[in-house]
Amino acid sequence: MSLQQGILLFFLSGFASLDRVGINMMLSRPIVISSIIGITFDQILICILLGAIFEFIGMLEVPVGTVILKDDSFAGYSSSVLISLGAISHNNLSILLAIILVTLMIYPVTLTDIYCRKFNKLMITRAFNENKSNENSDSFLIRIGLLVSFIRGVIIYNLATLLIFLTLYNIDYFTKTEVSPIYYLVLLFILLMGCLFRFLNGELFIKLIFLVVGFAASWIIL
Repeated sequence: MSLQQGILLFFLSGFASLDRVGINMMLSRPIVISSIIGITFDQILICILLGAIFEFIGMLEVPVGTVILKDDSFAGYSSSVLISLGAISHNNLSILLAIILVTLMIYPVTLTDIYCRKFNKLMITRAFNENKSNENSDSFLIRIGLLVSFIRGVIIYNLATLLIFLTLYNIDYFTKTEVSPIYYLVLLFILLMGCLFRFLNGELFIKLIFLVVGFAASWIIL
């Protein structure tokens, strides 16, 4: 990885977190982040595939009211970085395991998002209670909140990705069989058909169980 690529990842991880809470330009969507990383590291096809998979996983939740959605931006970022750095081999088992690990890591990463939002809310509430709320102080608090979100992305996204990288690096039973692109296309079609999951009633945890089982089954069949 070159210095320029490292700087890009630094800002991309921070901006993805920032975009989720303050800018909302939709540039933090997994498919967008994965495409940028894929172009940067010349891994565009596989990165778009990974981004599409986590874009689908993100659709399991419907954004209603003040619900904080799972951090699928991290998933698109992390999986694309891992494949670009060679931590994920281009074979069924390696990619499947990486997707499962990234999906599991979404939960603690999302918790950091929740805590950052609570911190921002606490600062605003304290300023209001102390009668310090005015145009200047509000602007300052907004800048602090955005900065905290940016720093969170840089630290948490990359730290979580490093943990997954070390996990994958220490697993030595991956096969080396190259997979035809048609396998990826069929798998992507199967996953996109699962968009109906988001309209089913029930807990998200149950939906994710069906997702993982169905994903594993389709991968084994392929």
